[in-house]
Amino acid sequence: MIKIAVDEVLRWLASLDVASQTHVEWLKHVHHMLLFHRAPDAKSMVDDSHCHCVFGRWYLSPTSRELGHLPGLIEMEVAHREMHASASVLLAATLETGAVPEPEYDAFMNRVIRLSALIRLVQSEAWALISTKDPLTGLFNRRAMDSFIAERRDAPVGSVVAICDIDHFKRVNDTYGH
Repeated sequence: MIKIAVDEVLRWLASLDVASQTHVEWLKHVHHMLLFHRAPDAKSMVDDSHCHCVFGRWYLSPTSRELGHLPGLIEMEVAHREMHASASVLLAATLETGAVPEPEYDAFMNRVIRLSALIRLVQSEAWALISTKDPLTGLFNRRAMDSFIAERRDAPVGSVVAICDIDHFKRVNDTYGH
């Protein structure tokens, strides 16, 4: 079971948001190079260009690894790497021909869209993590239980969910602590 600290997840989400905003600025920079026939900078053309942008440095930092168990996070890394590789191909082809080749541009933009969707997915996964678990115990809360029961409503007869309510539990808390 993963014990979570809501404050840590909120800080992590804020850092992802900042990194995502820098990604948009990088995208603007790429479009400027394409539209105004500017020579690409050296960092945009290297094999590990995904490591040199602010988003890539965020992703590779210990900060991003704090919630490394989120399923979409690994896919996000792959999409980010592929997007940068596609940008390098696009920029090289544009330099060579003097025009932006449509197939390479479409491939690049499809990867940009994929990365954006994965960022939203990871944000959603992080919000779900803090909205369905008790921050003190790490156990599922009532919202998660309602969802769990609804998903199993049509389950085979052998599936059972037991819920108990302990009378006067406040006395236990007051005597022994939470």
